[in-house]
Amino acid sequence: MSIPSDLPQPRLCNLKKWPTYSGYGFNLHAEKGKPGQYIGKVDPNSPAETGGLGQKFFLIEVNGVNVEDLSHQKVVERIKETPNKVTMLVAPSETYKYCKEHKIVITINTPNVEIYTTPDEEPGASETIQKESGAVEQLTPPPSQPPPEEAQSPSPVPDHDEADYSVPDHDEADYAVPDYSTRQPVFSEQLSAVSSQTASPAPSPQQQRRSSPTPPAPVAEAPSPTPPAPVAEAPSPTRRRQSPKPRPRQPQPRTAAAAKAATQSATSAWRRCGPR
Repeated sequence: MSIPSDLPQPRLCNLKKWPTYSGYGFNLHAEKGKPGQYIGKVDPNSPAETGGLGQKFFLIEVNGVNVEDLSHQKVVERIKETPNKVTMLVAPSETYKYCKEHKIVITINTPNVEIYTTPDEEPGASETIQKESGAVEQLTPPPSQPPPEEAQSPSPVPDHDEADYSVPDHDEADYAVPDYSTRQPVFSEQLSAVSSQTASPAPSPQQQRRSSPTPPAPVAEAPSPTPPAPVAEAPSPTRRRQSPKPRPRQPQPRTAAAAKAATQSATSAWRRCGPR
């Protein structure tokens, strides 16, 4: 019993390694609890892809030996027996399942098996070489034209440690001011004519530095006036308490006895003090 033509046919893939490529460019997987190995990811433009290997292809034979019942480690050892090449008989997943259901054994002698072979060189490598050789031919001038000047090799860039980051001291720096003594005098007529026609150019920083006016000396602030001393208030005059004026004695009326006594006293005094 043959495989129906509407199904993808099995493939015999002759894979080769390239000097410019690492490995074959595919991964080998196994379903847990089920026999058989199948192809996982296939790298684009790899020896596996250019050799006809496809993703989800079930592995049937390696170098003419059936490996369907072998463990994953045994299959990997079979693939690595020959260092730089391997022959693998594979079948797409739908074809492999159909053959298992109908008990069809797939071998290299099965009708309509497609054969694929990896090219000896990586695709694009020869094209790159041709492009490079063509570029060299274009750079070569014909004999009638003079050869172009050789490009000067760029000076090597110093390392960070060798770079010169030194800054000159203030005394070594050049601050020379140009000499203005050789300028021709400008007459007032020419100066007025030029100033009326064109605007005077902006002075250079050096001229601004030379012609900048000396800043005025700071004006000393006038001393604040001393506040007048407080005037002592005159003590208020103490009012003296005026003693009451003595009242004049009123003449007491003399009695007759008193008058008689006074007369006697005066008479006796006159007698004592009479004329001598």
